[in-house]
Amino acid sequence: MIDSREKSHGLSFRAERLDVMNETECLAAAKLIAEAMCFDSAWAYIFGKGNTEALEWLIYRNLWVHKGETIVYRSTARKSKEAKNEIIGTCTISPPAKKMASTWEKIKLGLFKLPFLFGFDSLHRLMEVDSFFQKHSVYARNQQTANLPMYNLHMMAVRKELRGKGYGSKIIKDCLEHQCGDGLPGRNFSVALNTQTDRNVVFYQRLGFTILQSNIFCGGPAEGGFRSTIMEYKPS
Repeated sequence: MIDSREKSHGLSFRAERLDVMNETECLAAAKLIAEAMCFDSAWAYIFGKGNTEALEWLIYRNLWVHKGETIVYRSTARKSKEAKNEIIGTCTISPPAKKMASTWEKIKLGLFKLPFLFGFDSLHRLMEVDSFFQKHSVYARNQQTANLPMYNLHMMAVRKELRGKGYGSKIIKDCLEHQCGDGLPGRNFSVALNTQTDRNVVFYQRLGFTILQSNIFCGGPAEGGFRSTIMEYKPS
């Protein structure tokens, strides 16, 4: 349990690590993230625009890889319209030098089933996009501030009806303040993220992130491409 509480627009919430949750709660978190991301350019290219079923299936398995790193935010307000303890948002912070899941770990998570459930084309596009992200992430890490230990922020989402009301900013600020820097002297670290939407770039810039690199992914003729922007935050 993380003893972190905030109040925003009359809704108080607490932060909790995903590794204390049961399977039903993990599924609820995956559904929330999938609904927030299913129209993002990269996922729309891989699974088709609005395909929450495939994305939810994949995210649920990714959450098991990042269980100790994923923070869920729950409502705690008794008089709120939101049910008490209901998940209202998520954010994953992977530590510096986080290793990629091994082939064996992916097999145990059932990722080999993806092409049989959602098509071999989806698997091909997923590997294509993943390779693109990996290539440019390595380059961006080499460009980051003072070669500091770099956390990776991803799978950040807020429930649809609560977006645009300040909750996203509160969640990001909580992650940056309380979930990063353990065991590091002072505030000597940075946080990186990758986004494919222009509105997210503006959102993160308001929170102190700066652009490290912006690249264009070119898909097939019918699918088009998308812009991928890598951003960095350095505590002051």
